[in-house]
Amino acid sequence: MFVRSVPKAALAVLSLALLTACGDDTSAALPAPSSPAPQEQSAQYRVESAIADCMKQQGFRYVPYLPEEKTEEEIKLAAGDYAAMRRYREKYGFGVWSRIVYPKEFGTEALVNPDDEEALDPNVKIQESLSGAQRGAYEKARDECLSRAVKEVTGKEVSSFFDRLDKVRKRWAELKARELDGDARLVRLAGQMADCLKGKGYAVESDTPVALAERGLKKYNAEMNRVSSGLHTPPPGVKEDPPGIVTIPSITADEARPYLTREIKEALDDLECGREFYAAYAPKEADIGRRVSDEYGFGE
Repeated sequence: MFVRSVPKAALAVLSLALLTACGDDTSAALPAPSSPAPQEQSAQYRVESAIADCMKQQGFRYVPYLPEEKTEEEIKLAAGDYAAMRRYREKYGFGVWSRIVYPKEFGTEALVNPDDEEALDPNVKIQESLSGAQRGAYEKARDECLSRAVKEVTGKEVSSFFDRLDKVRKRWAELKARELDGDARLVRLAGQMADCLKGKGYAVESDTPVALAERGLKKYNAEMNRVSSGLHTPPPGVKEDPPGIVTIPSITADEARPYLTREIKEALDDLECGREFYAAYAPKEADIGRRVSDEYGFGE
């Protein structure tokens, strides 16, 4: 999933996208594996280091940048722990309107408040310091270096920053459809969850495991995009937005709170109906996330 702000903060978007996964409107980041490798051994670390070396050879500064390691609470959340999921949803809902109400917690501070220097990763600041022509040269060099680094570390072919994002998104969706929607136990639990949600008055378009797990997030991402409708353009050099993009509207936290209040109620109902489902689904999804991350040297 891509997340951007209105008015556009393209450099901040590039920074944030490096730290987030790109499922079709799924959670804000690929789930953390239960036993993550040390960062210095990860494929992402090696890719980032290779990009920095390559950029230096081309006369540009690039700082290897990785997200902070997952906390114990985040690991529990990704594993489908009911108590952790309830604590999360009581405050953040499905994690959509909370991007505006709690931007620092979601890493969207640079999008909600583009002038906040502390919210930007070092490479965004480096790009912002360049002239238009220099910035274009920097981005071209970065894409070339990224392509080389990913090939060197993972053996995968990517042509650019956005090409890698798109391939990660497609690969993640492919594995989830095959492994999760094809799991007999998950199919049974998803059917039970769907019946419960319908009984509470919620519309359920599909009761397949992946569709059901993504139902709430997709619904409120779509709502956010409707609020933002017509107010954004794709990032520079991109003719149209990749699938799954989410546009953060220019509204205040107070203006976003009524949306979040409704989202929280539905997220808690969703969790109660899917308590057993999420406990079985989340660890399997986390494993897929780890594998896709390793395949492309992407952040987990």
